[in-house]
Amino acid sequence: MLDEAIKNQLRDYFKKIHNPVFMEYEPGEHAHKAELLQMLNAVAELNEKIIVRERKGGDALRGPLSFTLATEERHTGVVFSGIPGGHEFSSLVLAILQTGGAEIKLDDGIQNFVRRIGTRLRFETVVSL
Repeated sequence: MLDEAIKNQLRDYFKKIHNPVFMEYEPGEHAHKAELLQMLNAVAELNEKIIVRERKGGDALRGPLSFTLATEERHTGVVFSGIPGGHEFSSLVLAILQTGGAEIKLDDGIQNFVRRIGTRLRFETVVSL
């Protein structure tokens, strides 16, 4: 599923993870469930802090081919529906890094702009690729 060049690149990225990251898949049957679990396990094999587990309790996700990312303390709100490929896989890698506490590098201008925002904001982002 992941070739050696990609695995090696991901291993390097995942060295930046400081905290455990749980990829929690939704229980239930689906024709492509085995393929999803194979992909999740292939990613988890690249770093001991990435753990795959079945999701227990809480509100149901979008379907049996969905999974979410969580820390030991909380769910991130990041949900993937289906098997990520292409841009979605890149988004998964970035979400894993962020969830695991990897440093986010933003341009100084962007950081200063964000610091000047004086109003409390709440963002909800929905992306369909």
